[in-house]
Amino acid sequence: MFKEGEWYNFTVEKFIQLPNSNSYLLVHESGKRLLLPAEYYVKYNIVVGAQIRCRVDKINCTGQIFLEPEHPFYEIGKSYNFEIVEEQSTPIKGITNVVVRDVFSNNLTLLVPSKSFDSRLTASSVFTVVNIKKGLPILSFPASKHQCKHIAADSKMVEMTLVGTMLIQGEEYYVLQTETECFSLLKVKHYKHYNLVKNEVVRAIFRGYSDNGFLKVDPVHPYYQLGKTYDFIVKGVENGLNFDEGYNKSIAVVYDKFGMKCGVKIDNAVAIGENIKCRVVGYRKGRPQLEVVPKEQKDNSF
Repeated sequence: MFKEGEWYNFTVEKFIQLPNSNSYLLVHESGKRLLLPAEYYVKYNIVVGAQIRCRVDKINCTGQIFLEPEHPFYEIGKSYNFEIVEEQSTPIKGITNVVVRDVFSNNLTLLVPSKSFDSRLTASSVFTVVNIKKGLPILSFPASKHQCKHIAADSKMVEMTLVGTMLIQGEEYYVLQTETECFSLLKVKHYKHYNLVKNEVVRAIFRGYSDNGFLKVDPVHPYYQLGKTYDFIVKGVENGLNFDEGYNKSIAVVYDKFGMKCGVKIDNAVAIGENIKCRVVGYRKGRPQLEVVPKEQKDNSF
């Protein structure tokens, strides 16, 4: 009944004190009860008996629902003036870390291509709220989105050089750069099996821009080629309810050459242990995106 990204009204039934954390118990009109961690929303002034509006931020594979209550001040998609605390250099030339302060005196950080800021920084600046998670606004700097528009939205491939790595909020990222100083950030944990090395030229599929002007890319897989067909062994079948892509099909679980779990939408029943032929239609987070090849189709198998 709940969908990711949708808003729902809840009543705050009680405040629950737990050994390691405190939570609000929320009740939907359907009778469904959900917990909301209290630590992130201390300044929201949520009280028992109040009606609050929450967005379903995520529904994980086990069906657990994560809520994000409506912010008392900020609205997603709108722009606001934020005090700039400082501008910090990073280990990567051409990327700047900007620290700003929100209405509740929380310090927020965002990485931006340095050329987006050059002489624009003053005591405050306008940023757009692109999301809100755990009570903190996620921001973008509007001007930075136009720095790499010369890379056409319909480009199939871009070539980028791996210029180094960065630690961002405890997560290690590869930093890729084009000849024209456009950057992309990739989580290292998704690409360890690619064996990428500094100064290596990486071919990647371009799929758009992040809110802060970074390129969103998927590096070409070291083994699986786009459009080619490969054999996979079905290791399991899962419910394929996916709120982002709007489908409700069964998913065959297979593992790629590097032991990475992949899901394939299936229309017909398959047995665990069955061999199925799948075509590579894309890449995401270091894994091939697959589609089942109907048995009557001819293919170029590997």
